Amino acid sequence: MIYHDQVISEQDGEIIKTIYPLIVSASRSTDIPAFYGEDLIRSLFNKDKAKRYMKWYNPFNRKPLLVSFLKTRLIVFWSKNPEPFFKHLEMLDNEGMNYYFQLTLNDYDNENYEKNLPLLKDRIEIFRELSDRIGKGKVLWRFDPVILSDTISKEKIQERIFEIGEKLYGFTERLTISFIEKEKYKRVKSNLLKNKVNIRDITTEDKKMICSSIADFNRKWKLELFTCAEKEDLIGFNHGKCIDDDLIKRLFHEDEILMDFVCNHSLEINGEKVVLKSIKDKGQRDLCNCIISKDIGRYNTCRHNCIYCYANNSK
Repeated sequence: MIYHDQVISEQDGEIIKTIYPLIVSASRSTDIPAFYGEDLIRSLFNKDKAKRYMKWYNPFNRKPLLVSFLKTRLIVFWSKNPEPFFKHLEMLDNEGMNYYFQLTLNDYDNENYEKNLPLLKDRIEIFRELSDRIGKGKVLWRFDPVILSDTISKEKIQERIFEIGEKLYGFTERLTISFIEKEKYKRVKSNLLKNKVNIRDITTEDKKMICSSIADFNRKWKLELFTCAEKEDLIGFNHGKCIDDDLIKRLFHEDEILMDFVCNHSLEINGEKVVLKSIKDKGQRDLCNCIISKDIGRYNTCRHNCIYCYANNSK
């Protein structure tokens, strides 16, 4: 969330707006923990506080923006392979930075849909290790996206989710799923065509059957079940928020500044206390329930090269 705006003049004479987000998303657009952890930590905790920022470019108009971390109280990490970032966790803790992980763990090894990831068995161990280190409440499992194709039936995807869940349910408290929407995103459709992958549309009935099956599994797992930006009400699942004010209240209730924001919608802008009518992030899709954050990722920078990616134009 922006605390206040200003403009600064860099050495090259460029005038750029600076924003001061309370909550940072790192990131929906690329896997920062896997590939850019060093850059983030260097910016977050630079000895020169004036340099605690990252330059971000608007993907639509390419205008730059400086994102300062001087007011940041929470970072939500998104990753498929957070292992390279493990060495930075102690610094985050020592500096008092709040954080949690949205950790995507799918099973498309046979199809090679996620080309540059470690094998599933290794990713499961990475998930469990992260949970042991920071606590299972701060490691949220995502099966994202659910894909049906010529080789993956409803029954097969249910079986794969079950097999992962059996190994994870003691190491997390939440599962969020989403369904691939190839017609909605041009990049997704283009990448599928380039890779000659025939993924079929998922119907409402498909979703109901898959979610019903997961809800049955969950009688043993006892996880919180959520869908992501989903229109339909699906039995056993609630409509989720990845940047989640309810979760933030539960995990970081001792942080007074965060609590003032998520509970009272109150924050400081230009030195004055302001109460917002809503903290829903209007910059996301209409069906997204996330609260306000600033995503610091860039498109076309993720090296996982998943075939369904919406954030990469090409390899």
